[in-house]
Amino acid sequence: MRKWRWTAIRPWSSRAASSSASVRPSGLGASPPMILASASTCACWRASWRFRGRRFRRLSDNASSSDSRKTKGRAEAMSQSNNDRLETARMRRSRAAAACGALLLLAACAPIETSAIPPAMTLPENLSARNSLGSIGPELRSGWWRLAREPGFVRLVEATLEQNFALSEARMRLAAARIDYGAIGREFRPQAAASASIRQDNNTTTYPTFGKIDLTSTWGVSGFESSWEVDFLGRAEMERRVATASVESAEADLGAARGIVAAEVLRAYALLSISQAELKALDQALENTRRIVRLTGMKRGGGIVSDLDYTRAEAAQRRIEARRPPLLAEAAGLRAALGALAGTSEPFDGEAGPVELAAFRFASVPAELVHRRPDVRAAAASILKAAAERDLAEADLYPRLRISGELALGRGVSGNLASALAGSLGPQLQIPLFDLDLRQARLSAREKGLEATAFAYRDRVVSAVSEVRRGLAQLEQARAQIRRARAEQRAVTQSDRLAGMLYRGGSIDLGERLQSAVTLAESELAVLAARRQEIQAIVFTLKSIAQSV
Repeated sequence: MRKWRWTAIRPWSSRAASSSASVRPSGLGASPPMILASASTCACWRASWRFRGRRFRRLSDNASSSDSRKTKGRAEAMSQSNNDRLETARMRRSRAAAACGALLLLAACAPIETSAIPPAMTLPENLSARNSLGSIGPELRSGWWRLAREPGFVRLVEATLEQNFALSEARMRLAAARIDYGAIGREFRPQAAASASIRQDNNTTTYPTFGKIDLTSTWGVSGFESSWEVDFLGRAEMERRVATASVESAEADLGAARGIVAAEVLRAYALLSISQAELKALDQALENTRRIVRLTGMKRGGGIVSDLDYTRAEAAQRRIEARRPPLLAEAAGLRAALGALAGTSEPFDGEAGPVELAAFRFASVPAELVHRRPDVRAAAASILKAAAERDLAEADLYPRLRISGELALGRGVSGNLASALAGSLGPQLQIPLFDLDLRQARLSAREKGLEATAFAYRDRVVSAVSEVRRGLAQLEQARAQIRRARAEQRAVTQSDRLAGMLYRGGSIDLGERLQSAVTLAESELAVLAARRQEIQAIVFTLKSIAQSV
């Protein structure tokens, strides 16, 4: 037979003060420091019994005398009326505390309104250097690098997008953000935990008759705890909004990385193709100038030309020779850059074919591409995140309700073989008291942060529009330069054809014919230089818009 002892929890019992007040059921073991606002809102039970072998131990002293029993009976009879009055007063206080707890519970159930989100900026339908109408074709919206019409370039871009380390990092960050999003709300589900421990107690007691006695006992304690926070204020939804903004920001970072990497591959590949063409034209011009120098030297030896003519021919040869090393160094750097973009330490060892740039010579872009830019999307996601954090800061001003329970069983292993069972079950209401000013300051800071993100979003949109228009202006200037260079090349080509006819007819000598060929090579180099500027302008524009397609 087991002897039970029921213990009632007295209302308004004090504990160590902290920055928050909480209604928490009493249980086995130490509780976190808090103030019990009302014990009437906590239904708590605790029972314990002790036994040792087959002999049950009483909790009272069995050595009490019969006189003490009689005195105790008379005292109980005399204090019966006082106990009734105390019980009545205790019930009144419990009812009052229950009413206060109900009011606080209603306050904890108050809904939190969602913060207002600033509207998106209004932009013109199309953006250009001069606000002219026009649009990008739909083929630029997906896989724009395929418009280059160069299979080697397309394969290189697709391989780079798979192997680039920056893109791999962005993918992992996006995966981490999605995992965090999937875990939102789990803390508001019922939580359960089990524990087990062994404790040894050493007690030393000194008696006048027996002297010092050492009592050592070992206890084994096992317990089970469970809790559930009631989400009346919608904290889970607020945290989900924060996680959603983080996912959108990670997606925007991945899109920006893809656009930048693809544009950098286009820049390096196209410039490598231009460098190869420039080296070819430069070698042709260098060969002709060397023939001119040899011919001029022969004429100087025969007294036909002066030393000044020979010096001029030799200087022209040196100028062309000096242009080769920078082109070779640039080509080596571009090959190394292509290898690094592809995630390898080895340089690109292939030949860069001609890249078709006609599809990228657009005059204007739709304004929707500006709103779809990753950095603009990330700025908009920052507004959503700041608004959700502001709502969470406001929710921290209100109480939090948690239903918790615990059950623990202790049993003596050696020494004292008694057993004990304790448990608790009830609501816990945490009320901000002493740190309310700190929470209000945090709310004010979150509100200012929300306003700051709104200004940052507008600044990002304005900067994006400026970048797009600057890129389109550079494209327009590059196209004009290409038109002038090609017009000059057509005139020089016609002149070179005429020089060839005159040379075959004997009207001009070999030196004049070679000089016409050098001039033709120089005109081709001028066209390539204009195309180089066009590539830089296209890449700049693609970085400002193609990362959003």
